Amino acid sequence: MTDEFAGCNCHALIIISLKLKIIGGFFLSAVLRSHYGFHSLKSVQTGALHPHLNCTKIRDIYLPIPPLEDQRAILTFLDRETAKIDRLMEVRRKQVERLQEQRTAVIDYAVTRGLDAHAKTKPAGHPWLEEIPAHWEAIRLKFTSMINPCKADSGFTALAVDKVVFLPMECVSADGQVDQSNRERICDLWKGFTYFARGDVLVAKITPCFENGKGALVA
Repeated sequence: MTDEFAGCNCHALIIISLKLKIIGGFFLSAVLRSHYGFHSLKSVQTGALHPHLNCTKIRDIYLPIPPLEDQRAILTFLDRETAKIDRLMEVRRKQVERLQEQRTAVIDYAVTRGLDAHAKTKPAGHPWLEEIPAHWEAIRLKFTSMINPCKADSGFTALAVDKVVFLPMECVSADGQVDQSNRERICDLWKGFTYFARGDVLVAKITPCFENGKGALVA
């Protein structure tokens, strides 16, 4: 740590300061970021709706500690092998970006221009929707749908203990997949969360989730 940041802290971080010279900081960081380390930390999380790590509990997780010479050899190996993987990932990332751009273009054209490339068009009168097929209509969303339906429509009450699907944004992917395995009691969710039902379309409203295109149809 440089003098500039000496004494700094952050409420969203747990600071681990080494006190024994039997393990190096880089090796400890690698262990905690490994599959073993991730699940070790996850196993001591507390909190139902907003899981978080507790300083007291993480003190009890076990660390595999080889001799310092072995630690250095392992880190050298990891630097070399992960660099190879990183180069391959960069190539794949560029390929995926191009495919994602193509995917977005295909979807955009189909939903705004239809499947007949020769169909007559007419001005739609909107900045992001200049033309649509002549036999289509452009209608405001509010005339076709309800936005954030009332919780009373769910048929439950604020005291209900039934468990329902709870969807934090990490359970909704940018490609429209929804992980519905997370369930919580209605009484714990009634305040501060929005009701949805099967058949509803979910759209992320907070950046960067919105910019990443997070959203899905709840089937």
